[in-house]
Amino acid sequence: MEADLIERLSVQFPGDVGIWSTFFLQHFTLQPGEAVFLPANEPHAYIFGDCVECMAASDNVVRAGLTPKFKDVKTLCSMLTYEAGKEWIIEGQPCADGKGIEYNPPVDEFAVIKYESSEQFATKPQPDSCSVLLCVKGKGKAIIEDGNKSVDLSPGSVVFVPCNPKSAAIQVVPEPDSDSLLLFEAFATPNKSG
Repeated sequence: MEADLIERLSVQFPGDVGIWSTFFLQHFTLQPGEAVFLPANEPHAYIFGDCVECMAASDNVVRAGLTPKFKDVKTLCSMLTYEAGKEWIIEGQPCADGKGIEYNPPVDEFAVIKYESSEQFATKPQPDSCSVLLCVKGKGKAIIEDGNKSVDLSPGSVVFVPCNPKSAAIQVVPEPDSDSLLLFEAFATPNKSG
């Protein structure tokens, strides 16, 4: 496996010494529906494929390879945890209403819900948090603020849902004859631990 990965990376990043990190890092392939949680100060790289990434607020992205951007190897080496052998993949759990799959990492900062449907549905209300709704596939409308506002959904569109303690679920209406909608909602989890 390492030889194939080294060959692929040498084509993608010719002359980049970060290619040799392949021998020191754990590699895995996510299957559709799986997620991965990486805590702070863990080196990682997405090699290929499509994914949705959600991360806590941060002002430090430190790079050491596999990028044409600035590489700060010294800072990276000082902040790494140097732990090994962890299981990083997390499985989503069905929401109580059965309308989505919730990915709940072991941190208080955020969680993500995946919605996929060709029929009208309601998102899970997030009364203590603003959220961001990202459309990855399909077309339709998101109806918010008690039906007073609607936003068109298509691949790449993003809807900001303001925090409202009395918020109701957002109604999502797929366009007839469109692919089923695939949406991800990211939100803070301020009361998760307590």
